Amino acid sequence: MRHAERLIWLLVVGAVVQQTLGHWQPFAFTFDEVGQIAGARSWLQGYGISLVYARLPDLSAPVVERLIGWPPGYSLVMAAVLGWRNDVVQASVAVKTLAATAFFVCWWLILWQLRDSIGVWARALTFL
Repeated sequence: MRHAERLIWLLVVGAVVQQTLGHWQPFAFTFDEVGQIAGARSWLQGYGISLVYARLPDLSAPVVERLIGWPPGYSLVMAAVLGWRNDVVQASVAVKTLAATAFFVCWWLILWQLRDSIGVWARALTFL
């Protein structure tokens, strides 16, 4: 492996580590994440990707409102991780780390295909 390739791999690993550490502190859920996590929980409970809540007239009957308007990918991946490890914070960090890793691997594959047409330092600067 050439020196330049080692440098690019080091930058890729560093970027993934930086993204992962950015999800740990300070940790907070966005409004979209809360809805997606609720959708994942309801999917695991058998209600589909939806929000389950109660109304005042009859608190014993759950009201199921389907989540529509965005792709269900985050909810499905979150449900898979929650089914394995029932901790929302750890599951969220795992999903975000997986997404960051996939993002940087895809960029690496794109730049690998373009390796002959752009210089090695241009590839390295892409990750900075």
